[in-house]
Amino acid sequence: MNPLEVVVETGPWEPVEFSPTGFQAELRSQFERDSFRGTSITEGFARICDHSYEMPKLMEASFLGLGFDWVDFIDKDEMFCCLATQGDCLVVAFRGTDSWKDVLFDVDIRRLKIDGGSAHKGFQQAYLTLKDELRDKIDSLAPKQLWITGHSLGGAMALLCGYDLAINSNHAVTGVVTFGQPMLCQIDLADAVETALGGRYLRLVNNQDRVTRVPPGYVHCGQLIWWHGGQVLQKFNTGRIQVLGAEGIPTSAYPDLFPMDQKEFEDFKEMVSSPKETTVMEGRFSGVYFPWIDDHKMVSYLQQIRGQ
Repeated sequence: MNPLEVVVETGPWEPVEFSPTGFQAELRSQFERDSFRGTSITEGFARICDHSYEMPKLMEASFLGLGFDWVDFIDKDEMFCCLATQGDCLVVAFRGTDSWKDVLFDVDIRRLKIDGGSAHKGFQQAYLTLKDELRDKIDSLAPKQLWITGHSLGGAMALLCGYDLAINSNHAVTGVVTFGQPMLCQIDLADAVETALGGRYLRLVNNQDRVTRVPPGYVHCGQLIWWHGGQVLQKFNTGRIQVLGAEGIPTSAYPDLFPMDQKEFEDFKEMVSSPKETTVMEGRFSGVYFPWIDDHKMVSYLQQIRGQ
């Protein structure tokens, strides 16, 4: 397959009844493109990301309820990740920021050179806050199956972690799964990520979630599941979605999928930074409802997966 060839499939999402036992069994399988439909694994990762926002004691109980037998976490300089094991299987989950506006506007969006290319500086610095302690814990656990997941900023950190482990450690990364993840790669790094993870990276996008379309100047890579209009679009490839589009996915047909240009981003930033902003958690600014705010919430991803 040509590196930029895109295979697109559309159709309804078919929810399944979640089973902790089934989820734990599926964590021991290899990453397959079809394994995220008709199984418990997608809802399992969504539940993990949702529980990562809970207080530690409640989070631990929630993870144990998913079938894990050990739970730990790292909380440093407002960055947070949790680790959960079942036997020799480890899942690392990065928590997103408490404010999606921090993800969009308040972190350093300059480029930072890392192995393989250039990354979003703010997201890389967020990952580096936790990296050393996290690597020590992973080294001590020596898992045979290693999954990494996260929502929003946590999704960006999850991808950077998975890539880092793939090229700078002896740990084989089973897969990286993210929800509502912003863009973080320059084209050179996107290509390096594809090579390092070998297609074992999936990002999920809910309808009009605008966080996945920013910041401008960066690109996405990996495989895609995108819910929109009651259908689900899946992109299976080793290519990337850019402002100019990708083969098989016309920008005119899916304007809510492609990255914002600079003007659209500045207009968007001005809107959400307005002093008239009100009740953001309810998806409203100045009394006007914006669906994309709800679409970015982790609970909305769970509802999509469950067909609610």
